[in-house]
Amino acid sequence: MGSRFLALGALAVALSCASVADGAVSGALRYGACYEGAATTTAGCTRVHGFVGLGKMAADDSGANLYVTARTALATGAALAVFSRDQTTGALTQLQCFSAPGNTEGCISIGASSTDSPMVGLDDVVVTHDGKNVYAVSVDKNSLAEWSRATDGTLTYLGCVSSAGSLPASGCSTAHGLGNAVAVTVDPGDSSVYVAGYATSIVGALQRTVAGTLV
Repeated sequence: MGSRFLALGALAVALSCASVADGAVSGALRYGACYEGAATTTAGCTRVHGFVGLGKMAADDSGANLYVTARTALATGAALAVFSRDQTTGALTQLQCFSAPGNTEGCISIGASSTDSPMVGLDDVVVTHDGKNVYAVSVDKNSLAEWSRATDGTLTYLGCVSSAGSLPASGCSTAHGLGNAVAVTVDPGDSSVYVAGYATSIVGALQRTVAGTLV
């Protein structure tokens, strides 16, 4: 359930090669596919929405879905893209995207305006081990956005938590330790969520409620 850095506005899928002799996975990689957010995609890439200035990504524990953040500070690009994943080929199919108001990609808008949405500057994203929630943090808005997750991997926005300091996202509950949030993780029992702040050098600890929101 770890996260990886992505480059630019494209995502490439690499597949593990299996040994013909014994069926074991060797660890070597071969190209599988690519997904790009540009209006004119690179030859061979699939056009998707919510891909501008990509940040990080996370899969659920079953490997059925992939969630990708777009870290750009521009409302027209800040987004969370949701994909289903073919567990045999690794191929992706886009299901949804969420963004700040003003995004031209047809994503679901989150927040009152493009300047104070918790979607602006999204960085890290995590899926709870039980598969019921997805959380993503914003380095620019010092916040954490919360979603409930359906069995098909689609998301429903629940709300957000933001630092009580400068530049908070509007409409969020407040908590300490979310300034310049760049990383988020969930404990093995899914009871606590931890957020790391880059410039603040603080780790904020939040408790997960039955509804999936954080306090």
